[in-house]
This record gives sequence, C-alpha cells and structure tokens, in this order.
Amino acid sequence: MFDILPLNGILVKGQTEIVEFIYTANQNREFKTTAICQIEGGPDYEVTIRGKSSRMDFSITPSSHMINLHEVQFNEWQQTEFMIKNT
Repeated sequence: MFDILPLNGILVKGQTEIVEFIYTANQNREFKTTAICQIEGGPDYEVTIRGKSSRMDFSITPSSHMINLHEVQFNEWQQTEFMIKNT
C-alpha cells in the first residue's frame, strides 16, 4: 500500500534528504502502519503512515462529454473554460 523512496541511503552529519511517501489508494479503504528509520550506530525512529481513500464523484460543466476546441493548428493555442466539481 505504501512505498517509501529512497529505500536507503547514507547521510553525512547535517545533510538532509527528501523522502517520498507514496500511497496506492484502493477505493473506500484506510490503512495505517509504522515505518522504522534505522540509524546505524544510533536510535531507531518510528514514523506513523496513514492513507485513506473514498469513492470519487465529479461533474463537469458544461455537461457535454466532450470539450470541443474546434480546429486548432499545431502551432496555435486554444483556450476554453470548464469547471470540474467534486461532488
């Protein structure tokens, strides 16, 4: 359910590292676990990880199933407005 990247590494004193926690959601599920960061020659640190997901419903206005941008040349920009609502 959870991925932690990077899985391991070496840091020198005072160095920082960005760690990515990835939750692979399953509809209407909730998970909780503890990750342990082991420090060689030092203490272990516990990090509580929680992930929750629910059914996603949305509506698009205008309600057409297709947003029509008409003909656009490959080197031109086209702009339109629509709204996605989290219902």
